[in-house]
Amino acid sequence: MQSLCINFIKFKTTTNHSFVKKTKFLFLILFFFISIHTYADKYEADSIYHSLQRNMEDTLRVKALRDLSVSMYTYSPDSALQFAYEALFLAKKIKYKRGISNSKEIIAVILTRMGNYNKALNYYIDNLKLEESMKSDDGIICAKINIGIVYTYLLDYNKALENYLLADSLVNTFHTNDKEYKENLRYSIKLN
Repeated sequence: MQSLCINFIKFKTTTNHSFVKKTKFLFLILFFFISIHTYADKYEADSIYHSLQRNMEDTLRVKALRDLSVSMYTYSPDSALQFAYEALFLAKKIKYKRGISNSKEIIAVILTRMGNYNKALNYYIDNLKLEESMKSDDGIICAKINIGIVYTYLLDYNKALENYLLADSLVNTFHTNDKEYKENLRYSIKLN
């Protein structure tokens, strides 16, 4: 009887060792793909950052700063937030409404990622008001979806659902030639 227990323990140890090897291999593959994605984001961010060193029109500078913060927020949210605030400041200075709205949106995205949901919600609401003033149907839809996401994080499911339903009704009346874009909006609503 004793030898059976010893063999069982040996078998179990061998099985666990094999499992550990497989797990390590899977983590190595996962790390490899994450590294490639992060490298691509950093490469894109470096490219945008270098373009900012050149003289450019202020509206293009706002767009570049926003693009830079979008490419950085997954691996360096603090720096991305700094560039997004810089884009917002410049957009306000030159009264570039689209730039103000887009900057507030990315600031809210970054704040959401950082867990500052109440502040993110304020920026999304400001973004929504700007999109409404510009009569941008898809901008309003995206703002409603994003507000719903923040309410979900705040565990206020009734307000989240209310925003998702409003976004859904707007998608149904949204006119665009880009059917794929419209389906992506619809998918985003359903997913959330």
